[in-house]
Amino acid sequence: MPVLLRPGRTANSSVLPLDYPRNWLIALVVVATVTVLVLAARGFAHRRRPPS
Repeated sequence: MPVLLRPGRTANSSVLPLDYPRNWLIALVVVATVTVLVLAARGFAHRRRPPS
């Protein structure tokens, strides 16, 4: 968590060279989107099955 809450730019730019908060948010959005799509596909497939 300290990587996400870092206090800003440091004198040594190689300590945290990437934009971790942005990348974390992108990963979170991708995981949430895939989860919603999988759940929607399961629900759609379940509705299309003929009753047994």
